[in-house]
Amino acid sequence: MAVFFFAAILIALAITITALTGTPEQIADSVEPAAPNKDVLIVYAVGVPYRTISELSAADVDKVSGATPASYNTRAISSELASKLRARGFSVTLKTVEDVRSHREIFEYRVLVAATPVRFWNMSWMMKKFFDEIFARIYVAEKACFRDWPVAGIVMAEISDSAEAALGTIRSVLQDCGTDLSLSSYFLTNYSSVEREDEMDKLAEGIAKLVRDRLIID
Repeated sequence: MAVFFFAAILIALAITITALTGTPEQIADSVEPAAPNKDVLIVYAVGVPYRTISELSAADVDKVSGATPASYNTRAISSELASKLRARGFSVTLKTVEDVRSHREIFEYRVLVAATPVRFWNMSWMMKKFFDEIFARIYVAEKACFRDWPVAGIVMAEISDSAEAALGTIRSVLQDCGTDLSLSSYFLTNYSSVEREDEMDKLAEGIAKLVRDRLIID
């Protein structure tokens, strides 16, 4: 009987402490993030199969989620961008949207890059899910820390108008969380290799400048 009584006291004590201090997750969220010690986090969404909506048949519809072209897609863009930034001497981490487990990962990097295919004039559902789940924590608990955080947005689209529209939805999310798109870029499916290379070079140099500016502030 004494054992049960003692256990009940411990449980009541644990409940009281949690009520006063919060859960471990809440306590972690209440601690201000440390200054970033890495340069660039590239987070991308890409679907299977890698095709645009215009190339799909009726039989393909149920298999598709955020498709991009097989020859050149957001995975290829992100990998190429990472290589160009590393060649410039920056540390780069490449992750799919599914690989990011916590909003705190974002605060470890001086610059965030988000890359997504465009679906119906918007970001893909996978990138939307990333913003809904990961950025909700920033919106609620870390908006002050995230204020003016450098973010670059990249989209892959068939036409420029839909690319701009998708970038606009990303911008809206960021503005709600206290920052904005510091840099935006789009790659169209009909770009030639020369156009892709030119856009990639401009993008890499723009992100490099964001990192350098952040290093001066830090």
